[in-house]
Amino acid sequence: MKMKVTKLSALIAAVILSGCNDSDNDNSSKFEQPVLSTKSLNIIEKDGYQFKDHNKDGEVNPFEDWRLSASERADDLVARMTDAEKAGAMMHGTFSISAGILGTSDSRLVFDGGSPMFPNNTVLIKERLLNTFITRQSAAVEVIAEDNNKAQEIAEQSRLGIPLSISSDPRNHFNEAGGASVGSGEFSKWTETLGMAALDDVEMVKNFADIIRQEYLAVGINQALHPTADVATEPRWGRVNSTFGEDALVSRRMTRAYVQGLQNSDTDLVKDGVWGVVKHFAGGGPQENGLDAHYFVGRKQVYPGNNFDYHRIPFKGAFEAGVAGVMPYYGLPIDAVDKSGTKIEEVGFNYNKYLLTDVLRGEEKFEGVVLSDWLVAGDCLADGPCQNGQQTLTDSEMNPFAYLAMPWGKEDVDAAERAAQFVEAGVDSFGGIDDPSALLASIESGRLPIERINLSVKRIMVNKFKQGLFESPMVDPAAAKTIVGKAEFQTAADDSQRRSVTLLKNEGDVLPLKTAELGKVFVSGIGADFAAAYGLTVVDKMADADTIIIRTQTPGLQAFAWNPFAIIMPMGELGFISDDDFALRDYELAKDSKNDAQLCYPDSEKYPALDGEGNPHPLAGKAVGRCEYTGGAAYDLISAAIDSGKRVILDVFMIRPTALGNIADDIAVITANYGTSDQAFLDVITNKNGAQPEGKLPFGLPFSTNVVEEFGLEDVPSFDEPEKAKITQFEFGFGLSYK
Repeated sequence: MKMKVTKLSALIAAVILSGCNDSDNDNSSKFEQPVLSTKSLNIIEKDGYQFKDHNKDGEVNPFEDWRLSASERADDLVARMTDAEKAGAMMHGTFSISAGILGTSDSRLVFDGGSPMFPNNTVLIKERLLNTFITRQSAAVEVIAEDNNKAQEIAEQSRLGIPLSISSDPRNHFNEAGGASVGSGEFSKWTETLGMAALDDVEMVKNFADIIRQEYLAVGINQALHPTADVATEPRWGRVNSTFGEDALVSRRMTRAYVQGLQNSDTDLVKDGVWGVVKHFAGGGPQENGLDAHYFVGRKQVYPGNNFDYHRIPFKGAFEAGVAGVMPYYGLPIDAVDKSGTKIEEVGFNYNKYLLTDVLRGEEKFEGVVLSDWLVAGDCLADGPCQNGQQTLTDSEMNPFAYLAMPWGKEDVDAAERAAQFVEAGVDSFGGIDDPSALLASIESGRLPIERINLSVKRIMVNKFKQGLFESPMVDPAAAKTIVGKAEFQTAADDSQRRSVTLLKNEGDVLPLKTAELGKVFVSGIGADFAAAYGLTVVDKMADADTIIIRTQTPGLQAFAWNPFAIIMPMGELGFISDDDFALRDYELAKDSKNDAQLCYPDSEKYPALDGEGNPHPLAGKAVGRCEYTGGAAYDLISAAIDSGKRVILDVFMIRPTALGNIADDIAVITANYGTSDQAFLDVITNKNGAQPEGKLPFGLPFSTNVVEEFGLEDVPSFDEPEKAKITQFEFGFGLSYK
């Protein structure tokens, strides 16, 4: 046996030794030397192979020996870790970014400076001992790659040199909701997952996931906080857009294919796979009145149709694919009973031991990592804006992420005890938490047995070993530029956009129309310059047009009293109505039974006429805690188009089911899209190169929000609603084709 320690001095040194051996032990036919990448670690030569010296002791320890199984390596590593290192490993922190917590197109990761609220990444890695982070950086791809390499380099300098798992929310679609998705930037841009459900094309979804796997890995992202397997049975809910619609069986097929493409295997997470995290177990769709559990007044999930188990079906697709991670939702299940007759405890899913341990680990036999949703372990105080909303100027001037926490059902428990109950319920990783002190206190006090902690840490490390992160965590920034968003990827993405368009109405078989047949065109929601460059004859006034094309999106209600998620993910009203006719509903003004909190505060403190510098305040006269309807301007435009007597083509980006009952009869052509560029949309209506709508509705479209409120059941899909004839105008699966 020979052992030799060498130093790699290049930024990224790749070593491929196929068949390398020495005379003492020829194992060349048994093992294939993996690529090694490092900035600072020594390379040890042993038995004719090369290994990285993560703990800098000059030996090849079992956790450094890539010839062993992931489980064997993880056992050895966990045994070497201190309590503080274990607590740090169970945090899933957030990379500090120069442009703020959500970043901008030129943001950089911060490695120096920072603040107590947002410490720099060097502190998080070297002092707090974190080795998993979400990145919301949206800079140029080579910049993202360079910054991720820098973070991995700092991780190498830690005592055990544990590489970083770097995660991302979805970043390959149209809808950008800070904190839930990232702008696509240079990444390939696909129809939303609703559009994929509208096509029900398993192979397309698998190919999509394989492509984003390649793009993620190219920039150093190795964990995906998706797919979303929630079933969108409540159309008023603000997160419908990220789902596969309301049919649980469609969602199961889509979820399985998505995980398989991400993880580079049909049944497991393997080398060159991206660690998938399916969310939000046990189903985040049936939100009471369509509110959302990101904020206190929307924390309840309800089951008036006794349909709890329907919402578990899509997750089975993820389990069939060997998904590496599961994220529970914030929601507090109310009156939920599963198929066994068990009444589900009314506590947030992340704290629900029956669901996470008995059901997820036991019945579903899930062996991966349970990653909590973000900030579930944080403090949400009864006398602050977390539970009461922002109602005063003092509240509104706070950083909304400073008080954001969702420990529903555990609000009154102190932080250390809450952390302990979190782990006891079955959580392995604390989403969005970068301070391990509460967990460490529970470990050192003996409140949590170290055997339970070791189990969670092992699960986390097994996934890192399966991926090959200990061998090659770094990337080539130049190569990233050639991979991310390359032509063949975007061609496939464009095809998904065109195919997923759903034709809802085509009176007199108007479509398709060649550009010349459209005549003079008035456009809204499409850039006039782009439309002209496409070949349309664009006019400035409806009165001068032969055809009016309007592109808009599902309207909704933004609740400014609450955290950013109540603004960036509109809820409530589904139809286009005038601002004068819009009125808040009783449940939007009702006080919460636990305190006096409510969704909308029409009479809360008003913003002043001038800002602090004496300039006109952009929100002058508006209530801090106001609710704002977003569809009034679109309704006025649609009404004017109808009144003009011209041919009208209405295209709606359906981030939720849109209620068209008051306008559909008066419009000749209506299409639904789920993320479609102007180019792709115009290709479809003109049948350019044979493009045509293939999508079928992934959810039913109600006549109005009123009928949903009166007859709808939050946990039941439109096609199973007892009063579906009164609720649904366009049925699930509906979609016309060109003749």
